[in-house]
Amino acid sequence: MSMLVFGILFLMAVKLPLVGSLITMAIALVAGLVLARFMLAKTKPDTSADTVSFR
Repeated sequence: MSMLVFGILFLMAVKLPLVGSLITMAIALVAGLVLARFMLAKTKPDTSADTVSFR
């Protein structure tokens, strides 16, 4: 979400035409998804074979 906010603020400052705006928002969306995936993968707990699973 924060990458989309940065994209919107960038567009407000630079005033690109429609095609440039769409490309900017697509880049902001992809960058946000990549960063979120990286951050979530970094915090994922390790699981091992000897971990007991409670159901």
